[in-house]
Amino acid sequence: MAAIDKFKDWPVFTFKDVEKLVGKSYAKLLVHNHLKSGKIIKMGKGVYSFQKDPVLAVFAFRPSYLGLEFALTFYELWEQESIPVIVTSRKVRPGVRQISGENVLIRRIKPSGMFGYETRKYYDFYVPVSNFEKTLVDFIYYREPITKTAFRALYKRCDRTVVEKYLKRIGIKGMNVKEMINLV
Repeated sequence: MAAIDKFKDWPVFTFKDVEKLVGKSYAKLLVHNHLKSGKIIKMGKGVYSFQKDPVLAVFAFRPSYLGLEFALTFYELWEQESIPVIVTSRKVRPGVRQISGENVLIRRIKPSGMFGYETRKYYDFYVPVSNFEKTLVDFIYYREPITKTAFRALYKRCDRTVVEKYLKRIGIKGMNVKEMINLV
């Protein structure tokens, strides 16, 4: 059993974690061989996982959370499946990436926009997911299209005062419910 197997139950681990365990030169060889054999997958720069689930890539872009369409699917507010959408304030290239053979969308947000997410159970792990209000505000912030049905389902779950507070906090002032619905 390789020393790297210690991380099997972790959602992700870093190269530095392996390096601390076995030393720098052996860590490179160990990670390389495990990647080549398909035992681990690369989630991001220097971040790996034994789990083949691209949702766990959210841990490779910290601070980050899962949001937008993925949050709608996570909360079962619509029937559509969606790819993981990771919102981060890190200076990384936004756009679609392939992680574990699946698409993952990376969206950037200013550091002051990193709020309104909670840790939620996702299979055997806990992942950061935007709450209802932040999901709604993010759709407005990114000007993402959303169906009227999904918007209504999401809006019903929101606390209106929290939505207004989040809109102000992210720099969108003076928007009311009618204007939100017109964006849909």
